[in-house]
Amino acid sequence: MDDCEMCQMWRERGAKYCSHCGKYLGDMTPVKKNDTGLLHLLVLLTVTIVVFVVVNNLVYCIVNFGGIADDISNLRISVYIPYGIDDLVLTRVGGSALIAVFAADLVIIGLCLAYALYSFYRGYENEKATGNPDCTEKTGLTGCSSILAVSLLLSIIYLMATAATNNTPSTDWMSDFTRFEMVFLLTRAGVIEELMYRVLWIGLPMMIIVLVVVRDKRCWQYLLGGFGMSKAAFILIVVSSVLFGLAHFDGWGWSKVPDAALGGLLFAYIYVQYGLYASILAHCANDVLTTVTYTVGAGVESMALLGFLGLGFVTIIYWFLKPNMDAVNVRKMKNFPDKLEVNLLDQWKRY
Repeated sequence: MDDCEMCQMWRERGAKYCSHCGKYLGDMTPVKKNDTGLLHLLVLLTVTIVVFVVVNNLVYCIVNFGGIADDISNLRISVYIPYGIDDLVLTRVGGSALIAVFAADLVIIGLCLAYALYSFYRGYENEKATGNPDCTEKTGLTGCSSILAVSLLLSIIYLMATAATNNTPSTDWMSDFTRFEMVFLLTRAGVIEELMYRVLWIGLPMMIIVLVVVRDKRCWQYLLGGFGMSKAAFILIVVSSVLFGLAHFDGWGWSKVPDAALGGLLFAYIYVQYGLYASILAHCANDVLTTVTYTVGAGVESMALLGFLGLGFVTIIYWFLKPNMDAVNVRKMKNFPDKLEVNLLDQWKRY
């Protein structure tokens, strides 16, 4: 397959695969280490916080699984197709079926975290061999952690602005649920909402597009993300983010819609660039920060949020010092992605 317009850029940066088209670029060659080591270290600290938040929530849910199961057995959760403010409800799940769904959610989150840690370790080993920090920074765990820090920073700035105008999103709906029910709802949101808004509104249309236009026999891999940017993907990212924002109107009010849409935009970017596992982790960490209050106290939650705020500022600074605007430059993107020539796990790699 011929090089796309971004292959050379990724080759020069020591990448193993093109982030845009997924083409294998050959073995990495040693590169001179950049002079942003301190910022590199601080950005990687976001990984520690994300792993702590997700592991803490998983352990808490497993240890208290019986109590959570008792509380949620009385709930009925919709299986739906989202299309904005309202949803097309297919069926409702409750009782033992809902408990089984929750157990499956925990398994999915655990597998996503395990793969993210494995991929991060491989990237770190390649960084030691080549001296190129991109090897670590282009892993899904670092990517989702850094973008999550920026997302939380922008979200808190937005909420401060709405508070100044007495127009903060409503949280009254939370009082209708017990502590365990809230832990359940916030834990499973990272899985179900990524499936509903990223896989359904980005992955599935991309699969159909490449099947019809590109005739890619690996089209099913697009369901799981990590296929890289294109104009078609960019349009779907915007659509899914708008729908994701509108979905938060119910219960939260209109003031939550822009904040949720921005978060959806960043989660969608993670999904397209790194893969479904990375967007699930980022979304899970974002939502379960609230459950830290229930599990280890508000003090630790405040510390985690402060850490994310500081690292969000650092990440934005780092992006300016190491610009990679080609990844989001719509004018330079191809209309449709090239055929994938790698398996799924290689598709998820960005180093």
